[in-house]
Amino acid sequence: MFLQMCGNGYVYEKLRVCVRGFSEGKSEASKRATNFGLGEN
Repeated sequence: MFLQMCGNGYVYEKLRVCVRGFSEGKSEASKRATNFGLGEN
C-alpha cells in the first residue's frame, strides 16, 4: 500500500514537471512566433 502510494506520487511528480515544461515551452514558442510575425510586417 505504502509503496504503491510512493510510486503514484513519483509518477505524478514527473508528470507535473513534464506538463509544466511543456506549457512553458509552448508559451515560449508562441512568443517566438509572435516576434517572428512582428518582424515580418
